[in-house]
Amino acid sequence: MEFNDNIITILDDVIKDAKESIIMTDAQLDLPGPKIIYVNDSACELFGYTREDLIGETPRIFQGEKTDQEALQNLRQALDAGKCCVRSRAINYKKDGTEFWLDWEIHSIKQNEETVCFYAIQRDVTELVELLDVVSALEFARP
Repeated sequence: MEFNDNIITILDDVIKDAKESIIMTDAQLDLPGPKIIYVNDSACELFGYTREDLIGETPRIFQGEKTDQEALQNLRQALDAGKCCVRSRAINYKKDGTEFWLDWEIHSIKQNEETVCFYAIQRDVTELVELLDVVSALEFARP
């Protein structure tokens, strides 16, 4: 396929139809934080919000009492340092208050060496974390 303007339409369809949550924000890291400028359908489904609920909000809308603040500080430091890809996980919250383990990869998009926005690829890994906890408990209980 020759690279042309149609690639934008194709990429939009790919992102829109992705099974993993994809959220794009502006590059403003200082409080109140980056504003959400795009979410795909999977993000809306994962978090229980509509697109209209999320556009203009910050990703802090997903954080709560059990969200690991150290993981968030490490994320901020890595993004401030210009890292192009940061991966971590922490407890996040759905609109209805349900907590779950969210694994994320955050990438920066740069133009002329300046970060212009970020995008996150996110997945619910609650079942995996719970399974690892069971395995760990069984290992600890072995004589």
